[in-house]
Amino acid sequence: MENAIQQLIDREAIRDLRTLYAHHLDGNNIQALSEVFAADAVVEVTVGKMEGIEAIKSGLQEAFALYDRDNRRSFPFMRKRPANSPSELQL
Repeated sequence: MENAIQQLIDREAIRDLRTLYAHHLDGNNIQALSEVFAADAVVEVTVGKMEGIEAIKSGLQEAFALYDRDNRRSFPFMRKRPANSPSELQL
């Protein structure tokens, strides 16, 4: 039973991490991705491989500039709630 509970907790932590990634990326808060990725993280996407947090942040910043066709500088489909709310992120 404890193992099953831990698995659920771990899955929820992964979901939270993915949500935080989307929140920072969509808000063009690239520097905050250090909260999401480890220093030695590796990201592989269609345009190539980025190794290390600085390369990831740089690569995503460049990609964001290419796709920000409307010059919005962010894509805020999410907003941050106060820290004491049940969930800090809201769609």
